Amino acid sequence: MGALAVAESMANDVAMPRRTLSRYLDLLELIFVIKRIPAWSSNLTTRAISTPKLIVTDSGLGGRLIGMSEERAKDPVALVGPLLENFAACATWRAGSATASGPGSCSTPASSSSPSGTG
Repeated sequence: MGALAVAESMANDVAMPRRTLSRYLDLLELIFVIKRIPAWSSNLTTRAISTPKLIVTDSGLGGRLIGMSEERAKDPVALVGPLLENFAACATWRAGSATASGPGSCSTPASSSSPSGTG
């Protein structure tokens, strides 16, 4: 959850060629399962880490992937923080996307024309 996207180390963890893993990550991003958050720094004089973060866009799916359950979430040492970070990041991203194409809208401006193409 919210991990740095170092393709080489992830590929080693799953015993897969880095190029294959990169293609899988591209596909997962294409179908909105993950989102890459670009590296940034709030201090202009500090060099940003050049590695993006990966987040799972569905916090329910993310919780399932790390084995989170209602009982486990009640445990004080449960890793709920990363799930909340993912939820907040995705909610912020969705809010920004919605305001770009109208409140509550998931369509892009190009897809909002009439089916006949007459506008």
